[in-house]
Parts: sequence; structure tokens; C-alpha cells
Amino acid sequence: MRPVDYLDSLNLLGPNLIAAHSVLMTDSEISRISETQVNVVHCPRSNLSSHGIPRTPTLLEAGATVGLGTDGASGHNMDLFQEMKILRSAIRVSYGLSLFDPVSMTAKSLLKLATKGGAKALMIGSEGGELAEGKLADIILIDLDKPHISPSLNYINTLVDNVSGLDVSDSIVDGKLLMKDREVLVFDEQEILYEAKRHANSVKKRAGI
Repeated sequence: MRPVDYLDSLNLLGPNLIAAHSVLMTDSEISRISETQVNVVHCPRSNLSSHGIPRTPTLLEAGATVGLGTDGASGHNMDLFQEMKILRSAIRVSYGLSLFDPVSMTAKSLLKLATKGGAKALMIGSEGGELAEGKLADIILIDLDKPHISPSLNYINTLVDNVSGLDVSDSIVDGKLLMKDREVLVFDEQEILYEAKRHANSVKKRAGI
């Protein structure tokens, strides 16, 4: 029994389910995912490493909710900008080459997956995912004055193709400034890095590595 069928047999398919990865899906599975309003979250770097290429355009065409994730910190850098780039390249290979369509998935569509799609998948679409009146003030500022970013003739394309998490200068969550000019304001970053290294060495010794 395939995963979608198994979850369906347990009555678990529905808008409260977040289906991570969701690759190698059949047409009937995509239809069922869409019908039951399951929230799909692709993790492109992880998907391409050990799972496969997701059928993102087909899922979106079927009306499914799709967001982007990083599959945790293990082996990855948790940078959604990188995840957008990787997914765009994968979709170009999987869909674009066969159709001779280099824009089989636009930068605007990818940015929507990383923002509104992610918020909807986390079931907070009514509260966040976009800058709008009445929604949470979750905002990042990008330093555009860098050689790999400027000049830009299309900021949406530039965000997807050129920007990385290292270009984020400021971070605001629910209206609270957490990082300004790359300086974290709410905790001691150096102390946390020191403690992380110390505990990592302790774990390494206990594991006998």
C-alpha cells in the first residue's frame, strides 16, 4: 500500500495534515491530496539528495496547497532562498526541458511557495505569509547594495536567483525587531555558538566518534 492510500485508510488526509516531501506521487494521489486539502511541504535540497523531483506544477494545477521547507538543520543550511533556487532548477529539468519551456515555474510562483504557501501549510494563512493590513508584521529586509544583487531590473527574479539568507540585514517578527544590521538583538549569538560547539564535542565523545 502506498503512503497516500495508507494515510487515507486511517482517515488522516485533511487540512490538518502537513505532508513533508511528497515526491514520486501518481496523478490519482495528487488528486486525492488536493481533494482532501492536505498541506504539502517540499524540501528541495533533501528531495533531490535522496527522494526525487517533486511534481510541484502538477500539484499547484490540481489546487493543492504547497509550501517550502528545509528538512531541518541536519546537513542543510535552512536557507529558503537556496531551496527556491534548487526547486527552480529541478522543475526546469523535469518539466521545462521536455516542453522547451525555461520558465515552467516562474520566480513569482516560487516566492509565493516560500511565503503564502508556507503560511497556509502551517495553517496560519489568515495571519501571515504576506504584507497586508491586519496580518502579522513578519518582515525581513534585504541588503540590495551588493554586486551580486545590484542592479536589478526585476526584484522578484533577483530575490529568487541571486539573494541568499546571508543578504538579510534585518528581521522583524510580529512587529518586534529581532535582528538589525546582521546583529541579533534578542540573545547572545556568540554564547550560543560557544555552547553548541562545547556540547557537540561532548556528544562526539559519548558516541565514541
